[in-house]
Amino acid sequence: MTKTRRSPKEVIERISQPELEEAWYQLRGRNFKPGSRIRGRTFIQHKPVFSLGRKYRGIHTHPSCDEIHKYPSLSDITNLLTSPDERSSVISQTNPDTGELIGYFVMRKARKNYNRHFLGRLFESVRYYGFLDRNHNRILCRKEALDKVLKNIFLEEDIKWRYVPNKYYQGYQE
Repeated sequence: MTKTRRSPKEVIERISQPELEEAWYQLRGRNFKPGSRIRGRTFIQHKPVFSLGRKYRGIHTHPSCDEIHKYPSLSDITNLLTSPDERSSVISQTNPDTGELIGYFVMRKARKNYNRHFLGRLFESVRYYGFLDRNHNRILCRKEALDKVLKNIFLEEDIKWRYVPNKYYQGYQE
């Protein structure tokens, strides 16, 4: 008997406590595995992923209807870039009351490792353009920050990114 693979949307919308952040990881060709050690409303502590050199995709939720929380925090970007086997990171913005998916922010890196020079430029740009989020982390939230940091630096370093809204969400606007 073969197991049916569930889509990320199915996995995300089955969370028992949608007001808390949740994380998963997926090895290539496998189902999603739970990746949360400690869950909170504005933070998550990830379990270590033992991928044994295989590439994997990380996914976690930002449970908030605010526009600002669809973007990655500085720690989200740093975690992706410093994990050599993590090839992409998906941040799914969810409604904290219903657990319904609002949209995805997807980041995918082309190289395995990024040097400290790049991370230093990223930190400087975020410090200059960013705002603080609820945990006092810099977050990329303003249009200028997105234009300057994500478009310029991410394009230079060949990091692909995009935001994909859920067109079936009741608050969807084009």
